[in-house]
Amino acid sequence: MPPRDLPGLYWDDETKRYFPLASRPAGAPSRPASRTEANVTTVHPQQPSNRRRRSPREKEGSPPRKRQHAQQGLEEEDTEPSEPRNTVWRSLNALKESPLGTYRRRCMHDVQIGKLSNHTPKTEGAARVQFDGPVTALCAKENEEILIGDTWGWLYSVRTDDPNVGKRRFGLRTQVTSISRSGPSCVATSFGSPSRLLTKNDHTGGVLTVRELPIHVCSDVWCGQVLDRKVIIGGRKAAVCFLDVEKHDYIRLPRSSDVLALCQHNKDITYMGMRNGIVDRWDSREPGSKTDLAVNMAERPSAWKMTPAIDYLRIVHGHELVIRTMRGELETHDMRFLRKNTPLLQFWGFSPTIESKLGITVDPGEDFLFSGGGDNLLHIWSLRTGQALPPRDVDTVLFSPESQVLGQTATSTRVTYPIRALEIIEEDTQVVLWMAFVNRLDRIVLGPKGLLL
Repeated sequence: MPPRDLPGLYWDDETKRYFPLASRPAGAPSRPASRTEANVTTVHPQQPSNRRRRSPREKEGSPPRKRQHAQQGLEEEDTEPSEPRNTVWRSLNALKESPLGTYRRRCMHDVQIGKLSNHTPKTEGAARVQFDGPVTALCAKENEEILIGDTWGWLYSVRTDDPNVGKRRFGLRTQVTSISRSGPSCVATSFGSPSRLLTKNDHTGGVLTVRELPIHVCSDVWCGQVLDRKVIIGGRKAAVCFLDVEKHDYIRLPRSSDVLALCQHNKDITYMGMRNGIVDRWDSREPGSKTDLAVNMAERPSAWKMTPAIDYLRIVHGHELVIRTMRGELETHDMRFLRKNTPLLQFWGFSPTIESKLGITVDPGEDFLFSGGGDNLLHIWSLRTGQALPPRDVDTVLFSPESQVLGQTATSTRVTYPIRALEIIEEDTQVVLWMAFVNRLDRIVLGPKGLLL
């Protein structure tokens, strides 16, 4: 019986004993091979490999074989899937496998993008209201009514549940430049001259109050916004703040350029966008009219030889300021950390226009940004990632007086005018986009109510 191999020891055939390996002489074999082991060579058969061999067709660069499914229907659907549907399915699968947290919310947003990209907007026709001029402003009161202003200074109201029910409410004599609502308070501004400020409070029976603004206070009013009871309007080289909408006391803020856009972040902080491309931040708790520079869009070079006038401001996600300029820039800035005009997100694909009014709005969940453009298309971007969805060529339904009387079918045609105003309303079962262009107001169904939630 051959000796055993013990760790740390070697076997000496002469003495028939084990010795430590350190004491073994150089060149001595650790274990002499027996005659049987030396003369006999065992040939072991080659074990089959678990690795799959590639066929000659695969080696030549042929496409991989399709995945086999248990169900024939799944195989047929998965062989050549469309890209949008494939994206939605991938997002749904990732949503099921992801834990609670940021990644799960990201997967849910990807599902929203896929649903909104695949859905075709359905136009249900125009509101049966005769506007005297092109629509310039829209403002919705939840799911009850929409206030509309036109270039001739008229204010109209349309019921959201029945667009055929509408009426003319009031005349401000000059172009309505803005309509804003906060709780029971509603304000509307007119360009002038003289400029007028209309206020309405639902708690007082909806009584309308009109206030004429002297030229030395504010003229050429372009914008206005109400928050609770605080109203701020912007005009020619000045902004005026009324701390109480029902009182005449005001604070005048002289500016170096015309104020074209306003955004009240809270009861104290207000952002003012001006024609020269500067965004100032004003804190009403500080005495006087001192402001701080927030963003300067004029310092950035642009291929468009147009003024960097800022015509839209809005706070989303609590700290991000959406900025749009008339030369085609659309982006968000983080107002918590001012980083020398470095945008947080940039929304590519927005085309500028010479129109001073282009519709823009944000959905109630602050996930998507809708805007019109110089190409007469409806553009949609994700406010979470900046991704641009395919532009929408929205068709509108045209009604002629003869077709309304005779009950004939209305014709459908492409929108060939810039979208001047947009507003999104969530109804009981669906999400509706109100779109105004020229002297028409269309009601477009974006999809079911959970589409943007």
